[in-house]
Amino acid sequence: MAVEHPASASDRPAVAVTAVGARRAELTLTGDISADHLQELEERLAAPPMSDATEWAVDLRAVTHMDLACGYALLRAVSRRPDPVALTVHGARRPVRRTLRDIGFDALAVFEE
Repeated sequence: MAVEHPASASDRPAVAVTAVGARRAELTLTGDISADHLQELEERLAAPPMSDATEWAVDLRAVTHMDLACGYALLRAVSRRPDPVALTVHGARRPVRRTLRDIGFDALAVFEE
């Protein structure tokens, strides 16, 4: 009988997107979100379902660090949209929230614990 082990942080993708209905998409980031993830992050933000959604949920509970380049990628993706997006950030740790606040992201998003 095979035993299943829960996925470790290294087994999970650093950037994952899920469609939640026709209008809502969820972006889940994990680990250290650095320049190594920038291209993938930008591509995911520009493609469906993120590009089609009018509501974004960004789950940052498992993010230990986010560099400014990735923070700015999120900011650009939201601010360059032709139509506004309702943006909710879930579970950002203090250092990650500080990075997002420093770039002005908190003016566009609602932060929830």
